[in-house]
Amino acid sequence: MQGFSVLLWTAVALGEPRFVGNAVCKECHAKEYLDWLQTPHARAFSLLEAEGEADNGTCQPCHTTGYGWPGGFMGLEITPDRVHVGCESCHGPGELHAQDPEGARLPPVTEATCRACHTPEQELSFDFERKLPLVDHRGGEGR
Repeated sequence: MQGFSVLLWTAVALGEPRFVGNAVCKECHAKEYLDWLQTPHARAFSLLEAEGEADNGTCQPCHTTGYGWPGGFMGLEITPDRVHVGCESCHGPGELHAQDPEGARLPPVTEATCRACHTPEQELSFDFERKLPLVDHRGGEGR
């Protein structure tokens, strides 16, 4: 996952925080969750299904949440709540934050976070500043 918050993913690989799913995030961030439902990220896995690629392990890392990581997407039958580009796809695994919201803050989402999936091979003309408003789910409260 080139360019994708290397320290964050290294921590996951070493058994630190796990992915917990949108339902856990929604408990405290209901407004953000409802706003997220209106974004293209909330339908990302549907693109794979429409193309007959839902089982494609090459595509799943960018169209699901936490694919290949502890607590992440492991298949529709096992983790149906990890389909699409959910909260933790961009914000990182939420286990520690869910346990201690004030003490375990999640790292900020940066252009590098987005470029982990929006690579030149996938989207040659990706423009972070232009695309960010399409997925902004904080109601204009800053980034």
